[in-house]
Amino acid sequence: MRERVFANGRLKLLSLVLAIAFLIFVRGERAREEIVNLQVSVRIKNIPDDRILVTPVSDKITLVVAGPRSRVRDATERRLAALDIDASRLSSGPYRFSPDQFEIPKGTKIVSIAPPEIVLEFEDRLERRVPVRVVHRALPPPGFRLESIVANPPDVLASGPRGRVDRVSSISTEEISLHATTQSFTRDALLIVNGLGVRVAPTRVQIKTIVSPIIERRRLSALPVRLLTEVDRKLLVSIEPTTLDIDVEGPVSQLTALRETDIVAVIDLRRRAFTTPTTFESAARIDNLPIDVRPVGFNPKKFRVIVSRRR
Repeated sequence: MRERVFANGRLKLLSLVLAIAFLIFVRGERAREEIVNLQVSVRIKNIPDDRILVTPVSDKITLVVAGPRSRVRDATERRLAALDIDASRLSSGPYRFSPDQFEIPKGTKIVSIAPPEIVLEFEDRLERRVPVRVVHRALPPPGFRLESIVANPPDVLASGPRGRVDRVSSISTEEISLHATTQSFTRDALLIVNGLGVRVAPTRVQIKTIVSPIIERRRLSALPVRLLTEVDRKLLVSIEPTTLDIDVEGPVSQLTALRETDIVAVIDLRRRAFTTPTTFESAARIDNLPIDVRPVGFNPKKFRVIVSRRR
């Protein structure tokens, strides 16, 4: 019996020493236990197409993990797997985290989770067409007017949570400046949706702006009438009266700059041959009017032309 107890003594002694060393190592590891903070990414997935998550959710949470130094160090050196939350069957309300949802190294444990829960609020998705409101600054300069400023398309498709889409009465464009604008133009404009919590399609529209000169009338009085003739020297040609009043119509800017001395009223008789005294009526024509200014009234409409013999 004694011989059996002491048989293989060296091997048994070695085993005892190794067991004692392992025990000392384990106790040492436990004595060197550490606590660390680990961040884990959170992803909300599988949200149904007819619903929208409307509450802001942090994309990271903090795990307080405790365990032996070597295991904890291993956890800090590698990124923990992200936590995917399946929202396909979730309803609105608090969602509480559980330690068994996270993959952490063996031999470690989760002491706490911060935040311990998140609030998920879902709303039905709504789509509807909303009118575009063109925002413009200033007006054309004096002498010009804004006839119209419209968006194409006139409305866009807004989509988002029902509560937010219902509150949107229009979508505004970026500001369009009309300062010093004297001509019509077309340009693209960005739609502004910041703060509305909705999406729009398209995100840009075409703005068509019609600017036209203000048209007014002005009377030019007592313009001298020039008579152009080629007659026999024995004949004398005269007109009655010798001046003309005309009403002209055109852009305010041109009418304001128009000078009466620049306008020429003419009765041209050079294509008519006169051999004997006579009397008839003839209208005058107006020369040197600006291209956008036109005569709309004459006084008199016709002149009396008198052909007589020289004395």
